[in-house]
Amino acid sequence: MTMPANKVLIVGGPSTDGFPLSFWEKPIKSNCNNFLYFPLEKINLEKGGPKTQKILLNLIEKEKPEYMMMFHNMFADLDLLNFLKDLKNHSPKTKTILYAGDDDTAFNSSRYLALFFDYTFVLQNDYLKKYKQDGLKNILFVVQLDNERLIPMHIEKKYDVSFMGAPKADRKEMIEFLIKNNIPISIFGSPAWKKYPKLRPFYRGLVDAADYPKVINQTKISLVLSKNGAGKLHLKTRFFENSACGSFSLVEYSPHLKEIFSEGKEIIFFKNKEELLKKIKYYLLREKEREKIARNVHLKIERNFNVTTCMSNFFERNKNNFFSFGLPKIKFSLININQGIIKKSKSEIVNLVKSYDFVSFSKGRVSSSLFKNYLQIYSLIKNKLQISCCDYYLNSPFLGDYGNFRYDWGNKFEFRKFKDLLNINQIVVSKEFFIKNLDLIKENYQIGTANFVNETNTAFVSIPLVSVREFKKDFFENKELLTEDFFLFIENCIPKEKIQ
Repeated sequence: MTMPANKVLIVGGPSTDGFPLSFWEKPIKSNCNNFLYFPLEKINLEKGGPKTQKILLNLIEKEKPEYMMMFHNMFADLDLLNFLKDLKNHSPKTKTILYAGDDDTAFNSSRYLALFFDYTFVLQNDYLKKYKQDGLKNILFVVQLDNERLIPMHIEKKYDVSFMGAPKADRKEMIEFLIKNNIPISIFGSPAWKKYPKLRPFYRGLVDAADYPKVINQTKISLVLSKNGAGKLHLKTRFFENSACGSFSLVEYSPHLKEIFSEGKEIIFFKNKEELLKKIKYYLLREKEREKIARNVHLKIERNFNVTTCMSNFFERNKNNFFSFGLPKIKFSLININQGIIKKSKSEIVNLVKSYDFVSFSKGRVSSSLFKNYLQIYSLIKNKLQISCCDYYLNSPFLGDYGNFRYDWGNKFEFRKFKDLLNINQIVVSKEFFIKNLDLIKENYQIGTANFVNETNTAFVSIPLVSVREFKKDFFENKELLTEDFFLFIENCIPKEKIQ
């Protein structure tokens, strides 16, 4: 039997039985002659970023995979942009795929990473038009779903109502309301539920991969709560998983799912806790109605969202496509402001700057990605703004890049809480903004920050494009930021030999 793809490489996390393998291994193995998996985080922890990158490039050069698939947060473990450029030199015919599953919180990252990949798989379907507005091609809506594992089982339904997940957004309040109204609910997922005394008796524990389909099949009504951690509506794959199992769900209203499924026939929405309570009571008493809706949506999932079939069609359709590395052309001139220039008089600085389009900054011991200025100016052009701010790494000569300061993807916290920790090296501005605000910029340069940045005037490029040595050490005295896992992430990027 001829397979649609020859060799496919997935670059992912440390687990051999969790994400991303639990979603992608079977559908891809069913469609290729050879399947390779590179546990990036595990090797990175043992070897460090530069060695890991070399090992991965050597593997690609040796194996020459037809496709390489990665996920939008992998820049935490690689010098990803340079890696993708070098990949084409090591294996010119390897086609690269980015999976961007969380654009509602990470679009400021994935929209720029997509420039470096040949294909981008998108889960949040309302972002498809935003990629296209950026002029990006080969953007595809793909739902990660293990159709071979998530199947209907003819077993007893022992749970009237169940919910799987963590207590984020307004989930706690929603479930407490149901309990108060005597709804027999079973909670699965994060152990964080146990810290709430009223909910502890209803918590049934974590569910491993093997038992996950079983619990879905044992449930009469599965709840799908559609808000992300920031309290914003987004597309949840939970409904697809429940429906693949042939199970009935009540779904918090989602415009994303409304575009795909027929309300009343394939999906039942609720818009508030009172409506949810009413519909739980209604559907618990109407098994035949529940089962009919569950069958309807199960057939649609099998027909339109079978990932094995989806990947087969994708590989077959694109097997003769080849891409060379190249970014969209943009014309710009840029001047970098350093300590020597900033000390000059205002008139001298203005005369230096006025013949350029954009201005960047460097202060202290800092190194920058080759793509920093390009991506930040690209972000200014696409967003029609005058300030661009990228993420940065914390760096030391002993550990290398050991931490990542990033703009809060989920918008869960007030901007002011991390504004003082911005670094002038992150910033690129238009010439017009620079000249108009020169006094303010000089003041910020001297103290190393960028307090003229805010959420409405700035294009955030949530990719670490600079590495800085000096940073505000009082961060580690701010218990609020540390305990909330706010925006400074000490990555698993320190080789073991440097820890010992």
